[in-house]
Amino acid sequence: MAAGFVLSCAGLLVAVSGAQAQALSDCTCVTGLSTAPNGGVIGTVSGSVYVPGSNGIVLVSSNTAISTSSEFSTGDSSLASYSIGGCSATVGAQVRVLISVVQNNICVQHVDESTAPPLVDGNGMPLIIAGGAVAAGGAAAALVFGLGGLNVSR
Repeated sequence: MAAGFVLSCAGLLVAVSGAQAQALSDCTCVTGLSTAPNGGVIGTVSGSVYVPGSNGIVLVSSNTAISTSSEFSTGDSSLASYSIGGCSATVGAQVRVLISVVQNNICVQHVDESTAPPLVDGNGMPLIIAGGAVAAGGAAAALVFGLGGLNVSR
C-alpha cells in the first residue's frame, strides 16, 4: 500500500506540475517544429528571470538558450524577450512562459502569475517548482488520509 501511495503522489505531482498546453488553442503563439530545430533564446533580460535547473531555480541573463520543452519566469518589475522559431515576444513582470510541443508544433504559452500569491524562499527566490511539489504532496496526503487513512495489515 505504501508503494501505491508513493506512486499516487508521484502521479499527482506530475499532473499538478505539468501545466504545459495540451491543445493548440491554449497557445499564445504556435510555430512549426521545423522552424526551431536548435531551440531558441531568451534575448534581452531586465530584472530577475528564472529557469528551472537541475539544482532548483536558476537566475539567467541575456542570450540564454531555451529548448522546445522548457520554461522561464519573470520576477517583479522584470521583463524578458524571447525568440523560438516564428514566435518572438517581450513579456513583462510575473509571467511564466511555457514552451512545449503540441500536435507536432511548438506551442508558446504565457501564464500571468501576478494573481497568485508569490512563493519565495529565505533568499527571495521564487519557489515555482517547490510550491507545486508542496501543493501536490498536501493534496495527496489530504486525499489519502481524508478517505479513511491507510489500511495497514499486521
